[in-house]
Amino acid sequence: MVKIIKGSYGHRKGKVIVPVYAGETVELTPEQEVRLVKLGVAEVVNPNGKTSGGKPPKAPEGNSDNDEQSDALPEYDEKMKLVELKEIAEKYGVDASAMQSKKEVIAAIDAAKKELPTFDGADDVVE
Repeated sequence: MVKIIKGSYGHRKGKVIVPVYAGETVELTPEQEVRLVKLGVAEVVNPNGKTSGGKPPKAPEGNSDNDEQSDALPEYDEKMKLVELKEIAEKYGVDASAMQSKKEVIAAIDAAKKELPTFDGADDVVE
């Protein structure tokens, strides 16, 4: 668990991005917590809300900072099968169940993608 100490953080809960503001605590994956502590925008807290000295949590073995976006939205293109595109559309919050063509699904994903706020790297921290 970390406490945001600078700005705000966009925390993804399912298909919704919820802001976490300075002074609030949030439970994230160990990789996300390590990243925010390294960026200097969060500090580690124990479950009762007390800071634990600000030491970053240990990242699980085999993971690096390059692997940090496990919840990133998937890439897609017109070479994919319609079924695959519909699965990806769902991850973007698009109901493509009634759509009959790949072009239609891709257009819907593109439209949804434009409406999503970007929270990548340090961009998810607002001061």
